[in-house]
Amino acid sequence: MIAEWVQPLWNRGETHVPSPGLCIYCGRFHISKLSDEHVIAYSLNGSLILDKSSCRICAGKINKFEQPALKLVYGSARFALLMNTRARAKDRKKTTKVTIYRDGEPLEVEVHIDDWPPFVIPFLDIGKPIALTGLNVPGYDSYKFSLTFVPNPNGKFPEWGQTIRMKDEFIFKSVAKKAHSFASAVLGPRSFEHWLKPVLFGPANKSFTQLVGSSDEPCPYPNVLHYMNLEILERFMLGASGGNIRAVSDKIVVVKIWLFAKFIKRPYVVVVGRLTGEGGISSPIFLPGSLLAPL
Repeated sequence: MIAEWVQPLWNRGETHVPSPGLCIYCGRFHISKLSDEHVIAYSLNGSLILDKSSCRICAGKINKFEQPALKLVYGSARFALLMNTRARAKDRKKTTKVTIYRDGEPLEVEVHIDDWPPFVIPFLDIGKPIALTGLNVPGYDSYKFSLTFVPNPNGKFPEWGQTIRMKDEFIFKSVAKKAHSFASAVLGPRSFEHWLKPVLFGPANKSFTQLVGSSDEPCPYPNVLHYMNLEILERFMLGASGGNIRAVSDKIVVVKIWLFAKFIKRPYVVVVGRLTGEGGISSPIFLPGSLLAPL
């Protein structure tokens, strides 16, 4: 493992990685027009920030899938866990509307945060990314969708039911964004080929599972909010040169992401790209006072 990042359940201050001087998604160099990039969204209590690293155009494209993911996929968890919001403290919502079922009929009620019923966190059980299996299966999409219910013993509405309104695309793209930005923070955006661009900016398609997957690996810090690590895997292949067959190798950047690790014990596994070595390992890997560290 090259680096890891632990996000505690409660905020403990921000950690800033110096700007790479370009957009980590498209490579534009207009640093005066770049904005800061949260590796895990501020609204999910993410506190690792890559300074001046996203151009306005790419930030707009990212928001088109990240904002729906935050609202539709993780909305109930964010409300129940009192996660970050841009609203001022005095304006923060204390109630929200939920649908409960009584005598088989839906009923919309206003619920206070203290009475919030069980909340739901979705997870895509995808299996190992195709790029790590050695297989070539175009269109492979045999993944399962699972929900983790987190009970609230004080909740007053046991009849509550929730519908997760989402597209799988939101999860694939938002997970890929976290992996790409984490690799950029650790290695520098020039140090690896950007294989995730079609996932981030292309139309939804079944080839997402080539690079984005999941595993059953337990989180080494089971009581934290989020956890990520980055490792370099060496892939050996046979190649021909001058009529001779020889072994060649690639170094592949892989990021594992445990979102809501306290509640969901499995990670997403993302193949970010091939290590090029250009620029080497960047100094942010040694940031003092953080849990981003070489292992």
